[in-house]
Amino acid sequence: MASIDGLVSGLNTSEIIKQLMQLERQPQVRLQGRQKMVESAISALKDLNTKFLSITTAAGKLNTATGWQLATATSSDTTRVAATATSGATQSSLTFSVEQLAKASTSLSAGFVASTADSVATANTSIFLTKGSAAAVEINTGDGSLGAVVNAINKAGAGVTASAVQTTTGEYRLHLSSTTTGADTAITIDDGAGANPFAATLGAQDTVVAGQDAKLLVGTTTITRASNTISDLMTGVTLTLTKAEAGVPVTVEVKSDAEGLAANVAALVDAVNLARSDIKALTTYNLDTKAKGKLYGDSGIRSLRSALADAVIGDGTTSAGIAGVSVERDGTVKFDKDKFLKAMADDPVAVEKTLGETGLAGRLHTLADGASRGQYHSDGPGLIHGAITSRESQVTGLKASISNWDNRLELRQLTLQRQFTGLEKALRASQAQGQWLSGQIAGLPSWGN
Repeated sequence: MASIDGLVSGLNTSEIIKQLMQLERQPQVRLQGRQKMVESAISALKDLNTKFLSITTAAGKLNTATGWQLATATSSDTTRVAATATSGATQSSLTFSVEQLAKASTSLSAGFVASTADSVATANTSIFLTKGSAAAVEINTGDGSLGAVVNAINKAGAGVTASAVQTTTGEYRLHLSSTTTGADTAITIDDGAGANPFAATLGAQDTVVAGQDAKLLVGTTTITRASNTISDLMTGVTLTLTKAEAGVPVTVEVKSDAEGLAANVAALVDAVNLARSDIKALTTYNLDTKAKGKLYGDSGIRSLRSALADAVIGDGTTSAGIAGVSVERDGTVKFDKDKFLKAMADDPVAVEKTLGETGLAGRLHTLADGASRGQYHSDGPGLIHGAITSRESQVTGLKASISNWDNRLELRQLTLQRQFTGLEKALRASQAQGQWLSGQIAGLPSWGN
């Protein structure tokens, strides 16, 4: 209902109602402000949860025995052999020569056709492709053209790629290539009865490259593999053969990767420091700016900061300090790489015990997992996730209250509009009555005449 804006009273009733509604709206405004604060806290908690998940991940790399078995593999000649090691690779050394590389079988038809649309086989008949000792794969020739045969072979999943090669103008030949290397990759095609289905058009498939195995010589022992990528010769090591030189030795050496372990410890320390600094910013009061952190007053979240320091310090039975990890006066965790590397060189077993599953990494993994695990974890939600869920419930309640206020304010505004409209109408009636009385009085006879 629109108000009669000052028709009689001269009052700006719309502006008066607007100002009155601003006052009426203050409880809702406070609720909206509270909602924004809680949503901001939820966002901060989710970010903090991510930081604790990072601690879990970083600690996980050091929380298992294999995590401490990092190794590096080096080749004396990377132009012939590349070597990479995985976690768990054993320290070892192997010298060998690459006598020959593995190759894939390829062939090219002796005959040709003038275009890929030319027929090379009877339409909609079956041809049978065999690679090495594998079972034959039945393939439909489609319309019988060279292009159709090439497409059919490529779609057959037989481990063979086909292409129509234009060897010279107007001469298209069928080229076949095994997708894998090794001696057992020779390719044959027949009609199911042993005859060549392309005898009258493309003729026989001439061998271009004969498939062969890779051959290594270790002392006087010959080792063969179907691939140039070999992962079963040295435990935890993958060799990639790139060049063959008979009789020329290559040495692959596997050593413990102390540098890689140092990087993992440094990453764990960085993750802890990021989480601690984040908690401090979120839970403290800044005297200079007079601003409270988004999680100010949350004792549960604040306790995680000291818990991180306690996890680094441990129970006193073993000190992470001997392996280069210490806590500064301000609570910052420090990592001394040189001290760590020296400790690894002197006593790697003691370092693993101090920083591994039974030490620093194990304690931090347990703490971080307890803080960040999800709602449906078998052990229940973590502390941070619980705080997020609690605040999300608050937001749901606040949204409902804010919505209820929308209805109340709408009714209040209608009431004010009715009241001011009624006032204007009453004033107008009063004014009209006054004018009538004035007219009546003016019309009375003058008794003085």
